[in-house]
Formats: sequence, C-alpha cells, structure tokens
Amino acid sequence: MIVLFFLFLPFVHAQDDLILNSIWHEINQQLPIEKQKQYENYLKLNDEVKTTEVTEEVEVKVEKKSVGAQRVEEMKARVRDELKNKKALPVKEKGLESWAAKQEEFLRSHQKKIDTNLKTWQQKYETTLRKWSQAHEAFLKRLPEYKKAAFDIPIEKQTPVEIKKITRTLTQFIPKTYHLVNSAFTIPIKDQKRRATCSAFAGVRAIEITLAQQNNQLDLSEQYFYWASKPNCRKNQCSEKGSWVGYGLDYSKEYALPTESQCPYNQENLSGNETQIPMSLTCKTGEVLVVDYSHLETLDQAIVALDKNQIIILGIKLKENFYTTKGIVFQNAKNARDKGLDSHANGHALILEGYIKLPPELNESEGKVCFLAANSWGEGWGKGGHACLSEKWLTQNRGKNPMVTVTKVRKK
Repeated sequence: MIVLFFLFLPFVHAQDDLILNSIWHEINQQLPIEKQKQYENYLKLNDEVKTTEVTEEVEVKVEKKSVGAQRVEEMKARVRDELKNKKALPVKEKGLESWAAKQEEFLRSHQKKIDTNLKTWQQKYETTLRKWSQAHEAFLKRLPEYKKAAFDIPIEKQTPVEIKKITRTLTQFIPKTYHLVNSAFTIPIKDQKRRATCSAFAGVRAIEITLAQQNNQLDLSEQYFYWASKPNCRKNQCSEKGSWVGYGLDYSKEYALPTESQCPYNQENLSGNETQIPMSLTCKTGEVLVVDYSHLETLDQAIVALDKNQIIILGIKLKENFYTTKGIVFQNAKNARDKGLDSHANGHALILEGYIKLPPELNESEGKVCFLAANSWGEGWGKGGHACLSEKWLTQNRGKNPMVTVTKVRKK
C-alpha cells in the first residue's frame, strides 16, 4: 500500500519539509486517482504530528501512549472508582492523582503548541508555494536565455563512460524510503543567469554543502571556479563557452577558492572573454581547499555515495520537460510537455542531493527512485530550484562524463 510506503518519512527541518512535501505532491499526481486519495490521507495524518519544536513526550501522546502514560490512566481510573465508592485514599495515591492531573494539563498545553506550530507551518508552506509559483512564471519568460547558455560539456582527462553503464538501471535493493544528503538544503539556490557557467555553480555548491557538513557555511565564488575550470583561458581571453568541473577541482586542491565577496559573480557575458580576465586581486585571496574527489559511473554507485552524504555533480542532456518542470522530471510523466531534446540543448550540469524511493506503481515506467537535484536557475525552476529526476529519465539523458563527488574539503 502506498500509505505504508511513505509511513516513516521524518520531518526534521522546516526547509526540508517545504521542498520535500511539494515534490511528493507532484509524485502523487503521477499515481492512479484512487492512490492519490490514499496518499492525500497520509499527508493529513503526518500533518497531525509535524512540528519542529515539540518534545518527544508530546509526540508520544499524539501517536501512541507510553507505558508510563498508560499506568497513569490506570491509576486515575482506580482513584475515580475509589472516590465513587467513598473510600479514603492513601496519601501515596493522592499524590499520584495530583501528579496525573498535572501531567494531563502538561500534555494539553503541548497539544495546543502542536496545533499552533502546525498552523504556522501550513501558512508558511502555502506562502512559499505562491512565491515559487510567481518565480516559475518569471523564469519561463527568461527561459530562452537559459537555453542559449546550454553547451557541449567537454570531456576532460577522464575516459567517457560506456553507454551500457550510463543506461544501466539500479540493481541494488533500496531499503530507505528517501535520503537527503546532510546540509543539502541549507545552501540557498543561486542563479547563473545567461552565462554558460552551470558546471562552476554545480561544483561550488558541492563544495559549499560538504563544507557546511563541517559546520562551516561560506558563500564561495563561481566566478573564480569557472576561471579555474578553463586552463586555456586563465591567461588568455577565449570565446569558447562552458566547462566541466575536473580542472577546477584539481586547481582548488593547490589554490584555495575565494568567497563570493572576494570574487563576485558577473551575470553578464563579456564578448570574447569567457573567464572575464584579468580578475581582481582579491580573487586570489582563497579560503577553502578541495582535498579529494572521486568519479562514479553507475547509478548504483551514486546511491552508495548519496547514502554516505556525498553530493554528486553530473552532466545531462536537456529536454523540454526539464526546462518546464514544477518539481519532477519523469520519462513518462502525465501532462508533460514535449519530452524531446531541445534544439538548443547540448548539455547542462547540476547536483544530486538525495533520492526518493518511488511507489511500486511507478517502478516500471520511472524506475525504483527519483534523484533529488538542485539547479542553478534560481527558485523559479522546479520547486524553489529543486526537482526529482527519475531513474529512467537519467538513464536516457546522462552526459558522457563520469559523475563526480567531492569527498573532502577544508578551510585554508
């Protein structure tokens, strides 16, 4: 049953709630109507216990009484029976009755807090959805700019991945209903605008999240990383658009990556000068070094990396349903626009930040999971800049470069 499938998804952080719930709603729309209703009932069930500020005792009260609480109820019942029969209460049991009454009042008070927190969360959720919807409409008007920024992602030092590995579906059992990489949603979504800098944004976001997992949150420079990713354009001006992350990560092992304030991003293209040299001297004032990264070739390897809380950078080919998504990018989605390759679309880079195990009804058409992704087109793409790409969609639209995961970074 679909209800059981989603039964134990925890609600920990408010931002996680907002993004994941909105994406789950889109997944629900792909199910048969009778399953959609069943899933909606599940959401209401979870809403009853969703809160970021209640104590464990309150959660126990909402879902199931603890052994101690049951004992209190039994004592209270016995006390009421004895009062009814006009029996004198021992001093010990009088104390228990008083304690039980206080406990009941405590639970009533916290139930009220739950209701207040839930109402606040729901209001925030609806407000955020309206904001994202407005951002989506604005994004669609600017869509031609993003399409023009697509490019053939270059093959760097690595051997291209074999087609049979790109198209290989997951073979391993997926025990979790979902997994989100630690700190993945703590980094704000950015916007590359009209420049072909998606790989730089993906690489920097992977580094920022890995750094945030060490309790160090910094806004790092995409302007610098793009320059570092193009070795032929570091000293001489060039007009070739786009890059991949390998050279930038290698360079960042030796020379520290500066912050955004030290080396700010320029959203405008400079004709014939992709890396916009010469850069300011402050761009050479680095803060963070990449210690290590690794390559992945299959989706099975990607699941293992995500379970280890490693962000994945990958290149994809673009289709119309990717541009216009409202939260899911599926191979056979209902009511999807043209799923063919876009005439402008050569390649694009983004990150994978987790996955959701799909309901059994979608396994044949979409695969076992969809991969949570963060893009660099602002909050108007997907749900606040995030979406879920189905396993089957990825097997058809991955680029030839190996996927990359940043495994270790450190402050200088």
